[in-house]
Amino acid sequence: MALSLRQKQIDTIIRMLNLNSPVTVTMGGPSTSDGDVYKVLLLDKYSRDLISPLLKVSDLRKHGITLHLMVDADRQPIPDVPAVYFVQATPGNIQRVIQDATRGTYDKMHLNFTASVPRLLLEDLAAGTLKANALHRVARVFDQYSEFVCLDHGLFSLGQPESYVRLNDPMAKDKDVEGAVESIVNGLFCVLVTLGVVPVIRCPERGPAEMVARQLDAKLRAHLATHNNLFKEAAAGALAAGAAAVASGGGGAGGGAGGGGWGGLWGCSSGRCYS
Repeated sequence: MALSLRQKQIDTIIRMLNLNSPVTVTMGGPSTSDGDVYKVLLLDKYSRDLISPLLKVSDLRKHGITLHLMVDADRQPIPDVPAVYFVQATPGNIQRVIQDATRGTYDKMHLNFTASVPRLLLEDLAAGTLKANALHRVARVFDQYSEFVCLDHGLFSLGQPESYVRLNDPMAKDKDVEGAVESIVNGLFCVLVTLGVVPVIRCPERGPAEMVARQLDAKLRAHLATHNNLFKEAAAGALAAGAAAVASGGGGAGGGAGGGGWGGLWGCSSGRCYS
């Protein structure tokens, strides 16, 4: 079975737009367990560029998105409508989420981050909403592992136009190079999670390519050592759906994300979330 990275990312985005509920297709079009829920979609520049090649505005409307806005823009409160946030996990975006929760800009906030949220930022989010007595507005927090821009079925970009300069600038500091390598590794990890496969890694010796390869290998090994890892659940999901297994160094066909846990503050039913 050919793996279409583009289709798997579309499936991830559509599930997210439907509040991370399973989507079924009927004669009347797509439907979820939540029924017809009208929502606002909040994006940052990166997630906007991510979604643009995948879905049209008409596709968003099919899944209940009546309005899509930039998270850093001035916005009027719409207190009776749930909001779906799809943004990178950055300090600035975390502060904007806290501000929206404090002001009661939306009824419920379904927070979706393009990649895994660092623990310190997650703690900042919890502390900020708790201090503002707005914790109840945050319905769910998800890691979507979609921090890459998919341009075709097997073609993607990590959306990091300055990575070459950061890695090869003779004046670059060690922390800048390490940061660039970490960003690339995180993006490649998202691609592998979306595909649900564990690869055989080959690279030239020495230089940035080997640094990326070694860190990606270490990240994969550490993750696979955990009991509930994303690749195990992806393989189980594929088998449950009757999909053929795909051997790629130990992986399985499938998409989506696994379970996580933090703080007992938020709950969820699917995807990589904090509950």
